[in-house]
Amino acid sequence: MRYETTMPHICAACGKPMAKTNQGFECQTVLCGFMVLDGHGAEYTEDEDSITINIKRDKIDMEDLSFKRLRDHNVRRCNEAFRPLEDWSPTDWGCAMAGETGEACNLLKKMLRGEDVPLDHVAAELADVVTYADLLAARLGIDLGAAVVKKFDIVSRMKGSDIFLGDGS
Repeated sequence: MRYETTMPHICAACGKPMAKTNQGFECQTVLCGFMVLDGHGAEYTEDEDSITINIKRDKIDMEDLSFKRLRDHNVRRCNEAFRPLEDWSPTDWGCAMAGETGEACNLLKKMLRGEDVPLDHVAAELADVVTYADLLAARLGIDLGAAVVKKFDIVSRMKGSDIFLGDGS
């Protein structure tokens, strides 16, 4: 399945201005980093007011998304496209995650005040939080999937629920 979207010259992730670079388009917000790069899964055309993006690969089957898949792809992309995972301390990764959490909360606050906030902007910030949480866990050597299962089951037992992700023990 292919899909196409047309957007103004603003970032689909954070709503801030995007700039044309020699590689494609890049969000101008330092912490956002959303990019549409030539030859990296998307083709685009632009006119004076908007960018039309044609994603060349199929959408991911969400049934295939797992903590393991996220970790494998996330760490590889971090090391290849941004910086080696080990270059940032756990505090750096935690602060990046907190920053994204703050951005998500800011959007929710705007929604509470009655402002029109597209849900895909909130979703993008929440995805950033999960991505940074995984990188923090990777930096610390924590299996995030196992930690989530363990904590979920602890809370289920504490609340008297019979809903468990693991075996409930």
